[in-house]
Amino acid sequence: MNTTTERTLHKKDGKIYYETATCMYCNEKAFIEIMDVNKCEQWMKAEILAQQAFPELPTEIREQLISGTHPKCWDEMFSDEEEWDEYGYEK
Repeated sequence: MNTTTERTLHKKDGKIYYETATCMYCNEKAFIEIMDVNKCEQWMKAEILAQQAFPELPTEIREQLISGTHPKCWDEMFSDEEEWDEYGYEK
């Protein structure tokens, strides 16, 4: 199932915003300004990859478009990675 098709574009003050999925960490959504609506729609239909649709956006924001996870929430979720060994056990 392509979850990107369930999200929508919104227009406000002459700008277009993409509504992200709910962040799995903080349970909040976000609205990200979209520069190329045609490429965004292609991405929403799974015709192109996020990096093709939004090359101007930082990797962290593209991840937010894909998963809904805010960059800060991503950092908090994975901030203690070095406390685990390569087998997934706590050090």
